[in-house]
Amino acid sequence: MRPEGKAAGRHRIGAWEISSLLVILILGFWFRWRYAVDVSFFVDEYLTARAAQKILVQGVPLLASGNFYSHGLLLSYLEAMVIGLGGIEPLAMRAPVILMSMAAVWLTWWFGRRIVSPTAGIVAAALLAMAPEAILWGGRVRMYAPLQFFVLLATVIFYFWVVLERDRSLYRVGFVVAYWGALFCHAETMLLLPLWGAWALIQRGWRWCLRPANALVFAMSGLSVVIEVLLRRIGPPVQARVAPGVLEPLSRQYLGFSFDGLGAQKALAPVFLTPTRIPITCLVVAGIIYLLLTALRSKTHVRARMPQDRQALGYLYALLLPTLGLLLFAVDPEWKSPRYSIMLLPHVFLIAAGVLVWLGRWLQASLTRRIGHRASDSAASIVATVTVILIVVSSWPSALAATRESVPRYDWALAYVRDHQQPGDVIITFLCPAAFWHLGRCDYLAIPTDFSGFAFQKDGKWVSGWDGVPILDSATGLKQALAEARCAWFVVDEGRFRTRYDAEFQQAAQEGMELVAAEHEMLVFLRCNSP
Repeated sequence: MRPEGKAAGRHRIGAWEISSLLVILILGFWFRWRYAVDVSFFVDEYLTARAAQKILVQGVPLLASGNFYSHGLLLSYLEAMVIGLGGIEPLAMRAPVILMSMAAVWLTWWFGRRIVSPTAGIVAAALLAMAPEAILWGGRVRMYAPLQFFVLLATVIFYFWVVLERDRSLYRVGFVVAYWGALFCHAETMLLLPLWGAWALIQRGWRWCLRPANALVFAMSGLSVVIEVLLRRIGPPVQARVAPGVLEPLSRQYLGFSFDGLGAQKALAPVFLTPTRIPITCLVVAGIIYLLLTALRSKTHVRARMPQDRQALGYLYALLLPTLGLLLFAVDPEWKSPRYSIMLLPHVFLIAAGVLVWLGRWLQASLTRRIGHRASDSAASIVATVTVILIVVSSWPSALAATRESVPRYDWALAYVRDHQQPGDVIITFLCPAAFWHLGRCDYLAIPTDFSGFAFQKDGKWVSGWDGVPILDSATGLKQALAEARCAWFVVDEGRFRTRYDAEFQQAAQEGMELVAAEHEMLVFLRCNSP
């Protein structure tokens, strides 16, 4: 690694660091921009777009059911501003997410150089810029890239405020703002607040925590959690389909201790166990072992003798490991997905980069003893440059694949309907928000067998909680809707139709309708009755 002291934040930014950072930022932006330009809206992006539309009309994302759509609330309001300014094209709507994703890359570099070294900052930023999941979610109109940025920002501010004991009003206010931003991107941020509170209590003590200014910070942060929980209680409970024509309230828990081996594997494997991530995982594990051995050898208070870079990585571990444990074993099953660990991806890369620098310093010391200081400096610079090149080269295939992610083209299918429909035609689809976005209307929501979402009863019938359109969840209901319509369109993606609708529903669609278009993972059925 590059020859650096431990107080890395004092180092001037040299030509090597500037040029490396520029390349990383350009590559990171290029991959995210390519995704935004080349890939159609992912299914969930239409939900954010529809919430933004409702904000423009009502001022709040209140659904027809009376439910308040707080999921990604901050982004919904931001997208409402974009739409209000005329930005209805996918690239315009994705631009804020791209910028926040790139801000996370920059902040990763800056924090890495402050807590460990310039090399650590560059390596961690390169890993985040080229991470396929960061590219994918950094180009989608969903809340995960903004969540990643705000969580990292809160992590950085807390480090200076509490860990380095810099008691400044700017840090206190900044932490509250960053935490509110993260919490109103996604509710999973509530997992981090107890960890920050525990660190503050252990390091600074009760008296410091109970000082009015500090207590207010944690109270205001906790208030955001209370508001989020209360917003989710507005309106009827989420309904789940338990049988044809039967929907019952679904009790969703934020925390519920359970062991789910498949869920754990699904959440962990893409982040830690892919071929390109195994070296990173090994570095993270090696860092844990090193810190534990160092602590065991210490005869005095660990924090008092611990160098700043080691203390900083210990702080990152204290956030990462418990949160991963909670995400794997103690949260709602719907959170057991790689997308919910993306908020801690910079932390993983910062830890790995920090451990790599430690190894580099050991190598530098060894070379200094053997071949002299000048030779070791040259070797360290070469190793640092080669490391960044290896990250880019090894990550390139998966990063490029992320920009070519295959998603069902609801935009194409609904454009086909728009070009061929006649006045009075009925629109049936799995994704009503997409139909409203592209066609301005939707007549029926065709829900799959595993439906659990917004729904409520109106005139004795179940209707969509998003827009109040009737729900079809059985072959009988579909046949009745087809019989009553002059012409009816059914738009659904092939994957869901084949795997998430029962055989009777599939048969009713295939035998009662004509498949008029089937491209881009989409199926478009049409049924016209004789006058």
